[in-house]
Amino acid sequence: MLILVVLLGVVWFAYREAQDPRNWELFLRLSGVEPAEEVVPRLEELDFRVRPEPNDSLAPGEFRVELAAAEESEIVAESNTGTDLPEGLLEGMQDNRVGSLRREQPAINHIVEKVRNLSLAELEQASEPDVAFTVLMVQTDEHRGRLITLRGTLWKLQVLAAGETEGTEGDLYEAWMFTPDSGNNPVRLLLTEIPAELQPGDRIDKEVLFTGYFVKRYGYVSQGGQHVAPMLIGKTLRVIQPAAAPPPGRIGGELGRYAVGFFLVMACIFGLIIWRFTASDREFASGRLREIADSRLDARSEDLAALSELETVDPDRVFERPGEE
Repeated sequence: MLILVVLLGVVWFAYREAQDPRNWELFLRLSGVEPAEEVVPRLEELDFRVRPEPNDSLAPGEFRVELAAAEESEIVAESNTGTDLPEGLLEGMQDNRVGSLRREQPAINHIVEKVRNLSLAELEQASEPDVAFTVLMVQTDEHRGRLITLRGTLWKLQVLAAGETEGTEGDLYEAWMFTPDSGNNPVRLLLTEIPAELQPGDRIDKEVLFTGYFVKRYGYVSQGGQHVAPMLIGKTLRVIQPAAAPPPGRIGGELGRYAVGFFLVMACIFGLIIWRFTASDREFASGRLREIADSRLDARSEDLAALSELETVDPDRVFERPGEE
């Protein structure tokens, strides 16, 4: 019985320890296999400073000519099909600069029109999930132009200010979202549609999924000063509905059923053990081994007669000295 209880305890302890990933890493190291570790920079190591604008002052007699941005037809000559962006489309993006530069508009417009022509399912199917916020901030060039799906808390949603939608048809929305690993640093999203359950506003505080093309590190001005955020362009947001709260008493009832089931199983195990011991005793009582044991334990009549003829000695007189009465 004690051995059974100890074995059950060992199984329970092993199950608990196997749930900890650190124990598997230790096991792999002891086996000579190093677990693969992805190096993800820490949030406090990131540089959120905005790159200062160049000095716009001109010396007397100097003048500056600003070239017009290239038309989108000059950037790409291919049809707007598939999810891949044209090679070199985002080469002119300037990171850590406040706002979008004029020469960046054709590329941004191209992506906006592309997501308008693609379905959300197509974008999500071709996207790369679970990219860390810090990875986007540090490995910008490696992920620029990729489709990425982010999950987080939508905080602000508004119609994009006039001027940033130049060259595009239809409304364009701006959203700010916090991901689980971004801390107090938001992600800027541009989207062409909003779901019916969302309305523009502040402090929305809803869990959402967003799939879009990662474009650049976008500089903006906030109450705390100038800051930098990853900027993505996508079609729309997918609202994650909160899980329905369990009815009152449901959790306790489920735990109670588990506890009752556990004790019933233990009772069946102990009952089976006791029944087995009882059956073994019955087999012994009615079997040949009992007859052999009884025959060896029963004394013969001549042995009992010999015992009755033995001289008995008073124990109190054993230690008396000779001559003492």
